[in-house]
Amino acid sequence: MSKVKQLKEEYSTTLNIRDLVSTYQEIASIRMRSIRDFVLKNREYFDGVNKVFSLVINSYQNELDVLRDKHKRNATSIFRRNGKKVAILLSSNTLLYGNIVYATFVKFKNDILNEPDCDLVIVGKVGKRMFEEAGIGRTYKFFDLSDSLDDATHLRAISDFILQYETVVVYHGSFKTILAQAPSETLITGGDLTANKTNKNIHFFFEPDLPSVLTYFENQIIASNFEQSVNEGYLSKFASRMISLDIALNGIDKHVKVLNLKKQKVRHYMTNKKQQDTLSGISLWN
Repeated sequence: MSKVKQLKEEYSTTLNIRDLVSTYQEIASIRMRSIRDFVLKNREYFDGVNKVFSLVINSYQNELDVLRDKHKRNATSIFRRNGKKVAILLSSNTLLYGNIVYATFVKFKNDILNEPDCDLVIVGKVGKRMFEEAGIGRTYKFFDLSDSLDDATHLRAISDFILQYETVVVYHGSFKTILAQAPSETLITGGDLTANKTNKNIHFFFEPDLPSVLTYFENQIIASNFEQSVNEGYLSKFASRMISLDIALNGIDKHVKVLNLKKQKVRHYMTNKKQQDTLSGISLWN
């Protein structure tokens, strides 16, 4: 009877775990659907904004060259930046996101090993732990960022910090399809903002003046592009979690089938044993 009781307890525990995993999967599905359309539509929006900014830059190239010479700036920015590059790893604070967080970290690690002078920023406790366990031995700036979608305070702190840099590269997960997530790097300053060269010269009206408008414009673009990278990372993590939990559910279902077979075998064994005991008793009386 102890074998039967043990199987019943294992079966009950397995079903409870299945219910828990199924609940997590449903939550991940809801979050993924809530952000997917927003992220995909914003890809087109930010691409359009960057093109408009590039058009302004190209149309007023001579004026901007004068401003850069005045402030001894290079050609990638119109601001007073520090001339340095920063690489940002977007990870997570919790696990259960499949392989996408680790894959993004591997890409980040391989790239920064070839750039010893690049400053580093790590966002999320999981990325911090991976970085320290890898033994890279470089200093970095750490930021906490919630795995939920409503952490505006920490998001603004990170955005304000990166505005000092000439070049900002963000490493994050990228949503391809529900079944395919991939690590990506996004350049949100410098080349990306001025890559769309054109021969068109369009005249704009600026108030109060060109430097003030473009300074505000570029700051907002950098902050918005960073936020889009964060949202891309959220989307890929939720999709990756859905897939990993689906794999876990399949494994649990297989285990439930195995337990059912074991229960049937035990019942069959107990029934046979009772029959054998009955027959043995009859034989004894005879």
